[in-house]
Amino acid sequence: MNRFSEIEKIDLGLEAQALSNTNATGVFYSMAGFRRALALLNVAAMAATKTCKIELLQATDADGTDSTAVTGAEATITANEGVAEATVDLTSVGTADTVTIVNDAGEDVTFTQASGTEVEDREFVDAAGLVLCVNDADYGVSGVTAEANGAVVTLTPTIPGSGTITVSRTDVGGTITLATVKAQAYVEIEDGALDHPEFTHVAVKVTTTATTVVAATLLRGAAIGGLTQAVGASASL
Repeated sequence: MNRFSEIEKIDLGLEAQALSNTNATGVFYSMAGFRRALALLNVAAMAATKTCKIELLQATDADGTDSTAVTGAEATITANEGVAEATVDLTSVGTADTVTIVNDAGEDVTFTQASGTEVEDREFVDAAGLVLCVNDADYGVSGVTAEANGAVVTLTPTIPGSGTITVSRTDVGGTITLATVKAQAYVEIEDGALDHPEFTHVAVKVTTTATTVVAATLLRGAAIGGLTQAVGASASL
């Protein structure tokens, strides 16, 4: 059985960097000898409503000559929608404010701030109360785990990598602040997705409306012949 490193060329799509309401494009890599490419985006903290988009560009050479977007090869993360980790800040929560959490199966559960924590009624008084509600086996959110640090509740998939989390809120008597901690997205193409034969190179472009940190990895695969990785360190067991 071939190892991943023997069938997928691993490259630095976009070096980890801070971006604030702007975009950045990585190196253009040749698709010669490869029949597919996948670009993976990792994005850090994003405030509510902010977005981060990953897309593949195509060009005629490594200098990015005549570069243009590969049609359809883009994916956009919106803060607090389908993310890997999110926070619910209850510092300024008020009576009847609500938090709705949606798991990867599309099941949504709404919790309401009240004068006391009643798990069966999905009512919470503070961060510790919301944690009890979310984590309850009968009335909580399946596949989602909550932890509190002061007035801030962090939401993550119970099994890492098993799903995503979407969270929203309604402010009635106070203010609940939501934020994304981390999220990921990818785009994948076959070699036929490039618009014309003269487009021989691809690069990763990331555009964000947030003030955040991003990084992207580019995988080129289905190689015609062998490939050699270019990394500073590696291990294969």
